[in-house]
Amino acid sequence: MSNNQLTLVMVNESPIFGSMMVYTQNPDLAELAAYRFINQPVHPTTQASFSWNDQSYGFTWVQNVAPVDNIGITTNLIQLWPADESQNNQVTLTQIDDAYTFKDQTKAEITGSLVIVQDSTVGANAVQIGVSFAGSPVFVVASEPNVTATFTPKIDYWIVFGYTVVENGVTITTTTKPQQLVFPSGYDTITAVLDADYHWQISPSVATAGNQNQASAETLEIAAS
Repeated sequence: MSNNQLTLVMVNESPIFGSMMVYTQNPDLAELAAYRFINQPVHPTTQASFSWNDQSYGFTWVQNVAPVDNIGITTNLIQLWPADESQNNQVTLTQIDDAYTFKDQTKAEITGSLVIVQDSTVGANAVQIGVSFAGSPVFVVASEPNVTATFTPKIDYWIVFGYTVVENGVTITTTTKPQQLVFPSGYDTITAVLDADYHWQISPSVATAGNQNQASAETLEIAAS
């Protein structure tokens, strides 16, 4: 396991079926849209485990095109280019033959940030541009021609449990209050258990080399709502 590899183990010990969802937020860039990082439906007693590299950043643009002329077809476009914060951390967004694409990836004059240069062919609010993480968009803003967007990623993790019930013909969707997941220094694994009373039990641990056993350091019980 690399130094940047993290693991999240989610366990549903509540009595109901629902979705374990993990979001990323960026307190330094409040105007950016936060995307859902993980969305895993789980039945009671189910455990789901996810591992990722916490430095796996990239460039992304996203475009959602609504149906035209009542055809009823919605088009969703996305492009992802890998990047890092010190090398290959600048790219240009352009439009060629009525289609958007990245080009000219290079090293920016600054380190620690990801830079997207939008040329004159880019339409205002035509696409969403920003940063991807572990292969998914996490922070995006609206495009603007001739504008350079600089992103300084700071990834936080927030877990939510959501479930849907139908009462008297009305569908009601309920989610728990988001709970931040913090990997303490020296820890690479968190186990998040939603118990029968809808309380989170958060246990940081260190993965044992060569197997999946974990030595739990502490358990924090947190109200889910």
